Amino acid sequence: MMSTPDMARCLQCCQGGVRMAPANPTILIPEPERPPEELPPGTQIDRYEVLGLLGQGGIARVYRVRHRKLGTIHALKVLAIDRPSVQERAIQEGRVQAALRHPNVVAVTDIITHQGVPVLVLEYVAGPSLEQLLGAQRLPLDEVDPLVRGILDGVAHAHAQGVVHRDLKPGNILLEVVERTLVPRVTDFGIAKLLAPSSHAIRTQAGTVMGTPAYMSPEQLIDSSKVDARADVWALGVLMYEMCTGRTPFDPGDANVHKQIATGRYLDPRTWVPELPDRMVRAIHGALRPDRSERITDAAALLTVWSDGERRVHPELGASCSATTLATAYAHRPQLIRSPDAPQQTPISTLRSRPWWPMDPRGRPSTLMWILAVIPALLTLILLAISVLVGLSL
Repeated sequence: MMSTPDMARCLQCCQGGVRMAPANPTILIPEPERPPEELPPGTQIDRYEVLGLLGQGGIARVYRVRHRKLGTIHALKVLAIDRPSVQERAIQEGRVQAALRHPNVVAVTDIITHQGVPVLVLEYVAGPSLEQLLGAQRLPLDEVDPLVRGILDGVAHAHAQGVVHRDLKPGNILLEVVERTLVPRVTDFGIAKLLAPSSHAIRTQAGTVMGTPAYMSPEQLIDSSKVDARADVWALGVLMYEMCTGRTPFDPGDANVHKQIATGRYLDPRTWVPELPDRMVRAIHGALRPDRSERITDAAALLTVWSDGERRVHPELGASCSATTLATAYAHRPQLIRSPDAPQQTPISTLRSRPWWPMDPRGRPSTLMWILAVIPALLTLILLAISVLVGLSL
């Protein structure tokens, strides 16, 4: 974690004497001195066999693995930093996420060790992140609405358990593709804060700033140790604005972005989407109040405003999506990162366009295909001739 003195050197004074963190997205955990070796396919870790690498960052690598006895597919989060403080946070992440049993939260199913380092076993989500989907296309409002409800319901469950996520953003929302539906799943509780006293809770040092600045509330940009559920509400407000309009309310590339966040200055979402319903506008404005005493209190209250009090039996069912959105989601599903000499997977689009019948090397139907097509026709003619002869004999 970045210490208070280090933070003091990088914080800048803004209007009203409010201290702000740097504008660029930051992970406030030191990079590893040397990255650990990548686990090749076939590596066995405890009860799991590595199938391949899904992704990697400064903190961890994520692999797709198979349970050796059950045959079930999981995601394995292996730390890339061998430091006690990071390991402690990984264990807390596992405990917190494992306790959040909800259809809109990615479950941690186990914590194992590899070479003395804790490894998280998570549900495998067959779908893209919300960040990937938003980067590829603008979502229609009738798809945004149920997706937001599912996200809010998952975060509301965390808040009800006394957990503040502190890093809600599109990259930490996975979208599970279930037939023609996208189900949002909240993940990555690595810097979550436990509001209730706990024997295994990790205390954040006063003055430490944690999270992704573009989605951080004014109070979180000053001191992440003192935030509550309202910091998540702010991040959800940014997220809802982005999902509705296709752009963030605060431009992280703007030199004055911290002043904009501190004062809550942003363009009304109807500037971009005039037809945005009143209930969605009220929810966004209520979440993006710079004074947290005036902000909507938690995700459950935000869901009530967003849905205008309408109760849904199963908000976690997700959004029934158009063919365009589903095609985009399929195109961005998790793919194993393979070495150059590894066998290539056949893209779904190729499979869809490829005929089911046998083809010769020049792309024409093979002799076997013609035989299979002609035999039924000959049999039909023979049966027809027999029936005609029988009719004449009668």
